[in-house]
Amino acid sequence: MPGFATTITFADGDQVTSSKLNEIVGGLAPTSDLLADGTLAIVLGQIKLGTVLIGNMGANSVGTTQLVDGSVTNAKLGPTSVGTANIQPLSVSGPRIMSGAVDFSKINANALPAKGQMQNETSQLLVTPDMVRYSPGVAKAYGGFNITGTGRTLRTGSYNITSLTRVDSTHTTVVIDTDMSTTLYVAVAQFESDGTENLSATIYDKQTGTFRIMHPAEGPGRAISFVVYGIQS
Repeated sequence: MPGFATTITFADGDQVTSSKLNEIVGGLAPTSDLLADGTLAIVLGQIKLGTVLIGNMGANSVGTTQLVDGSVTNAKLGPTSVGTANIQPLSVSGPRIMSGAVDFSKINANALPAKGQMQNETSQLLVTPDMVRYSPGVAKAYGGFNITGTGRTLRTGSYNITSLTRVDSTHTTVVIDTDMSTTLYVAVAQFESDGTENLSATIYDKQTGTFRIMHPAEGPGRAISFVVYGIQS
């Protein structure tokens, strides 16, 4: 029998008895062609497909040398089979990151600046739109209003301005929504007209939450615009 040896052999004319048959079965032993390094070798046709199960395999019996190149595909990997402990440092590079795979939820909170870091222009941080306003080079407030009559209505599109108050025909108080940290901020105002006048506007009486504009007297086609730079509280 290929792969096995027995203690009994038959010649022509020998009698077959039950004891001899039992001895044949009991005395079967694997031959060298069925053994590899003292362990059972899998020889085509001698071990039924599926008879070697996980429970029959010793711990660590399958190593990298036993795996055929390319035999482990994505389909063979479980959803959680590759964890962070299995990934070498710096092993994931740009080409291995799918387009759109890194969203805001994947960003560490330490990579995002706080208000003070924006004001100090701390480098190597990711800036979100809501934090841009704290940058020193960004306007902290701006707006405009007409001085064609006694009303003071803030223009649509103004930013960080709560309200306007008419002091008199040539003076208006501007109220800032989020106060400035000190009165040392920069505020600039300019006079607007239909192009027939060349007049000016002046900022004065700056407070952390308000400032005043002295401007030409109320009249047709006249308006004021302004902008504020500095550090907010």
